Amino acid sequence: MRPGTVCLAARQDAQRSLAAVKEMAKTRGEAYLKFAKRYLSQRHFRNAKAAAVEGKRLCEGPFYLAVQEQLDGVLRDIEVAEAVTSQPVPPPGTLHFPVQTQRTCRGINE
Repeated sequence: MRPGTVCLAARQDAQRSLAAVKEMAKTRGEAYLKFAKRYLSQRHFRNAKAAAVEGKRLCEGPFYLAVQEQLDGVLRDIEVAEAVTSQPVPPPGTLHFPVQTQRTCRGINE
């Protein structure tokens, strides 16, 4: 083989392998996105967060912005769900109203 042919073949192999790596990263990111959504729907927040963070790590780079944005959205949803579930819930049958101080009307009973 001539040197020019070897360089061309090596360049084509590198382009093919880069495309394969991109596709594999995208597929992994999408898989972790599904895992995170499933965990979130089951209210397993720790697992959902771990899956979303791992998915973002696996699909870093400018090629996977759509998947990264979806994973960011799942992370935001997890934060909201955690905030909502961490608020104390009163026991059933009890009502909580703000405490009001008694005010006297002067002049009426004087």
